[in-house]
Amino acid sequence: MYTADEIRGATTEQAKLMVRENIAQDDTWLIRGILALYARQTQDEKDSESTEHDNKMGFNGFDAEILSSFSKQILAWQAQAVKQYASPLSAKQVSLARKKMGKYAGQLARIARGE
Repeated sequence: MYTADEIRGATTEQAKLMVRENIAQDDTWLIRGILALYARQTQDEKDSESTEHDNKMGFNGFDAEILSSFSKQILAWQAQAVKQYASPLSAKQVSLARKKMGKYAGQLARIARGE
């Protein structure tokens, strides 16, 4: 697994590959990546769980509904004082999220690099 410092020091293409690998291997990176993209959705996109603006930020139109719902589920889990489940997403949801999140490696690399 790569650290944020290693990603920041890498070339753009290397950073994308590093982020993609981290998402594929680490649930924390996956969940933080989902939330980082969700944070870049506009409020109307969050409310409608869709993509309304072509601003190259957040989820695309195909993934907005499912990844927004995962984001809300993660945030609700994080807000619980006593966790009912060990993880905010089920194994099936994690698998689906990993398949979808690879395409966002460029955005996530830019976020990790502070761009």
